[in-house]
Amino acid sequence: MGELLFTVEQVFLSYLSNGKKYNIPEYQRGYKWKQESVIKLLEDILHFPQEGTKFYCLQNITITDAKTYDNIDVYNVIDGQQRLTTLIVVLSFLNEIELVQEKLVYSIRKETQHFIQNFILTREIWNQQKKYNWDTIRQIQIKENINYNHQDIFYLFSAADNIDKWFKDPKKKGFSKSKFADKLKKHVRIIINKVPQGNEEKIFANLNTNRVPLDGADLVRAVLITNVALEYTSYIQNPDTKDIVKINESRVKIGWELDAINNWWSQPSIKNYFNRFISIKDDKTIEPFFDRQTYPINNLYALYSEKRLYAETKEKTKLVFNIFEYGQDSNNKKGDDTLEMYHELLMLNGLLQDWYNDRKIYHLLGFLFNQFKEKTNFYDILHLWEINKNRSSFIISLKNKIKDYLLNDHSTEEFVNKKKDFYHDDNPFLIKTLLLLDIISAIENDNCPKLPVFAFSKSEKDIEHIFPQTPHEIEEIKDYLDYLQRYFFARNKKKRTEAKKLIKDLPDDLSSIDEAKRKRIEEFISSAIKDMRTNSIGNLVLLDSSLNRSMKNKPYSIKRAAVVSFFNKGKFIQPHTIKVFSRYFNDIKNENNYDISDWGNPDIDANASHIKNTVEAFFNN
Repeated sequence: MGELLFTVEQVFLSYLSNGKKYNIPEYQRGYKWKQESVIKLLEDILHFPQEGTKFYCLQNITITDAKTYDNIDVYNVIDGQQRLTTLIVVLSFLNEIELVQEKLVYSIRKETQHFIQNFILTREIWNQQKKYNWDTIRQIQIKENINYNHQDIFYLFSAADNIDKWFKDPKKKGFSKSKFADKLKKHVRIIINKVPQGNEEKIFANLNTNRVPLDGADLVRAVLITNVALEYTSYIQNPDTKDIVKINESRVKIGWELDAINNWWSQPSIKNYFNRFISIKDDKTIEPFFDRQTYPINNLYALYSEKRLYAETKEKTKLVFNIFEYGQDSNNKKGDDTLEMYHELLMLNGLLQDWYNDRKIYHLLGFLFNQFKEKTNFYDILHLWEINKNRSSFIISLKNKIKDYLLNDHSTEEFVNKKKDFYHDDNPFLIKTLLLLDIISAIENDNCPKLPVFAFSKSEKDIEHIFPQTPHEIEEIKDYLDYLQRYFFARNKKKRTEAKKLIKDLPDDLSSIDEAKRKRIEEFISSAIKDMRTNSIGNLVLLDSSLNRSMKNKPYSIKRAAVVSFFNKGKFIQPHTIKVFSRYFNDIKNENNYDISDWGNPDIDANASHIKNTVEAFFNN
């Protein structure tokens, strides 16, 4: 058979047209569905919308060709016996005896087979309930047949009891059992996963001991391939061989398209980039789960669900299979069939690829979702795309969002405020601004590769002072004094001489320096750099944590050499940082402001001014 999904009616009718039966083999554990599982099945069937091609998917059963000890040809049920057995109990209650009669063999325990045949399929268990309560009925049966006193039959009694009570619930007054039965038979489907004959016990162990059920991606794929192919060819009234070929070709085409989508999402850079777009939560309490790491296409399904569910509820919700098995929501004016849903998935995937490949959109969205995640959601960005007339206006809208978020409580004038302490007083604003400068550099320089995802946040980066802070480690003092006397005091002979004397008086073993001398050095350094605008944004950059910590409070010339060497080795340096250490703001005509071995207030002020102009030009362009 070419089908992947079968209605319950087909599972017990057409799939067994060859005369086979479903067999619960000896290695199975027996029936053990608890009350909540039985009730959830009934509630799900009751509440899913029975419209058009919508259906409720009861996940899968795994079977294989086999023979019983009696040499009867059967399908051994490797996985799914709980669902299959419960369906037989429910259908028997609904008087659909002919559909399920002689369809199940319970090789695991003959007494269970006997009980199903004589009390479930004959409806005798519900007939007795008219006279006795359930505990009494069970005690009577055990007294008459001691073999009934085991787990399988206990849970079968419980299932029969819960089914009976559920249908008799006063809240279901006027409820039609016949309509429910029709819905169950024709609008509930099961994936039949038929595997080759082999070591069934090993397959069973893999499915149950490791408990690796089909992922949501597998089930969505089955729904799409089965339903969309049928809808593509819905105009066919009486399919012949040629029509069946068309249906199968449609299925193959859909399979290829889904594989191509999954391959695209498998790229780590793409998964990591869009991961920040996803707000919807995975529900780990309801199967099937959607494992986005193992099945990358689930990232697309999560964003599709976020778009659909946020549009309907205006709040973040959970990623569940219902949204795919039911097709489009009945209130959705765009349509309510699986084909429409499939087209929307294809269009959404194409749009996300477009955004990812567009240099400007890639960086702007990456910055928004990483730096303003609490204010940015995927649905709003999609809406922004839809209301803008073209790509350029969409990009302008994204810039405006960033401007509103970044400068909401700030002004670009702060960048040139010589008294503002960015490092201590406004750390979040500082970080977002430095990261934005990286975004601007990447957008405006076509030769610059797209920034990797980690570049959109401060993770694994430190805030580095270009002109170094006062050293705290004794080992750094000598280098710091040497830097001061060579560059900082280049035009102050008295200070330079004093710095040289302090260096000369330092002992070889710096750890043995006496407290008085150490205090005198610290006071000298503090006095020397008291006017330096160390915590100005013009003196601060983001730097790889490992590189930054290796340099500690080294002088500027050593830092610059280390940054250039790090960059030349092909390691990542933030674009704005490499530009600052390259002194992009210098006017080479001004010789007094172009000593690449030194860094002082003129450089800090020039950089701060350039930052102000760069940000303003970006937002005003």
